[in-house]
Amino acid sequence: MSNKKDFIDRIHREVPIESYISRFIPLKKRGKNFIGLCPFHQEKSPSFNVSAEKQFYYCFGCKASGDLIRFVMSYERVDFSRSLEILSEYSGIPLEEKSSKNSEFSDFLYKINLKVSEYYQHLLHTPTGKNALDYLKSREIEDSEIRLFGLGYAPEGFDTLAKEVLKTKEEISGAIQLGLLREKEAGNGRPYDFFRDRIMFPVLDFSGRTVAFSGRILGPGKEAKYINSQASLIFDKSRTFYNFFKAREGVRKSGEAMLVEGYLDVIGLVRRGYENVIASMGTAITENHIRTLKKFAERVTFVLDGDIAGKKGALRAAEICLKEGMECSIVLLPEGKDPFDLSKSLSRPELHEILSDRIQGSEFVVEELLENADSRALPEKKESHFKIYIPSSKP
Repeated sequence: MSNKKDFIDRIHREVPIESYISRFIPLKKRGKNFIGLCPFHQEKSPSFNVSAEKQFYYCFGCKASGDLIRFVMSYERVDFSRSLEILSEYSGIPLEEKSSKNSEFSDFLYKINLKVSEYYQHLLHTPTGKNALDYLKSREIEDSEIRLFGLGYAPEGFDTLAKEVLKTKEEISGAIQLGLLREKEAGNGRPYDFFRDRIMFPVLDFSGRTVAFSGRILGPGKEAKYINSQASLIFDKSRTFYNFFKAREGVRKSGEAMLVEGYLDVIGLVRRGYENVIASMGTAITENHIRTLKKFAERVTFVLDGDIAGKKGALRAAEICLKEGMECSIVLLPEGKDPFDLSKSLSRPELHEILSDRIQGSEFVVEELLENADSRALPEKKESHFKIYIPSSKP
């Protein structure tokens, strides 16, 4: 392939647009064209048309239109370069631009993570992983959920990955860069496994590639409950959400992301039928998180503990959303309760009632700031806060 133009021409020749789009939305033949419900806006009657002859789509409702590449960019919410990579992966047509050193190394890191993830998943169902599997069962995690979320087990040993999984010096070097292995401070001796005796949650990017892991201890202990992969060439925790790959269609359809605090919270709410649930990577919400979410959702609902720490987190998250121009709402749960616990103890209607009791972000910010304002300066603070967070009714 001589250049990018050759690749695009070949994609247009060899990948029928109607075949690709029908993987995501049902299409019916009507004359020379195909029709279906538009994936880019809510509608009851199909107005989305795909022309096999022109290799072009057009929606008479929202006016979305373009060729196959434009569809991938819009549907997957990715840039031009990534859309070409997706089409290359789908079609098997090689993309020359992927052979750059940086992209090649990224692909290599993805493969290491996938290899390690598959190993962890295998170990969970062996005698080595019995305690971890028993723990998951004690928390009422079902086999189907273990498979759906790719849960696994990292064993106790310090050199398991180097002995059992990583077969070359290049793989060991890549695993160090990913944070799967750590080097001793003195700089001598073999690298050791970072994740040990932990239940493993693989973290996927927006395209379904394994970019990181989060490891949870088995039961209570002195160690940190969760530890995460370090930042790497393929992982930025300030722009990554747990379960977003699986939730992306639910987010797209509803226009809303429901953001919870824990990975088990995600599993619990997905079990109850919520398709748009995600979690941040154990970090406070940042501007980058919200800027990333804005590409996919119109609004976000934060589901947090109703204790002091939860309210502080909600306040910060709501302030960032308001600053970034994203609609948000807050659900404060009863103190000491989390979505995972509630998903087990409540009926679906009861859970829905709690999660529907929402406070608008702007209202929550004002209430929290006024409640904590210095009483001596209350009138001034009240006026300034309302000016900031409540739109003026004056022309």
